[in-house]
Amino acid sequence: MEYYTIGPEEKRIVAFFWEENELVIPSNNFHSIFKPLDEIMTGTVTYGKMIRNLREDREFRKSYRDWKSDYRVKEDERLKMLFGMAPKERLAKLKKEQPWVFGLVREEDIANYLRLNVGVLRRLRGK
Repeated sequence: MEYYTIGPEEKRIVAFFWEENELVIPSNNFHSIFKPLDEIMTGTVTYGKMIRNLREDREFRKSYRDWKSDYRVKEDERLKMLFGMAPKERLAKLKKEQPWVFGLVREEDIANYLRLNVGVLRRLRGK
């Protein structure tokens, strides 16, 4: 899960739930926080190494373009969901595309991700 904290009360804003085996590129290197929901494998590429690889390695450039493209698609879909769908549709989309979230993530974080309060989420889920 990727999220931000905002304000003195450090309100959590959930940005993404990342899929299993998905390469994660932080949406903001300085402000986003990652919380593993199960076992993960991590790796870090320094800025210098990234630039060197982009300049010298054709396959790395292609992989990097693909990663960035995948990320932009995920980002676009997230924005369309948030600003183009009704609450019930957002919940249905999450249930259909990432059902595993409901077994791993706190209800408050799911509500936050869907831009709902917990009461509305519970009502939509029939609880």
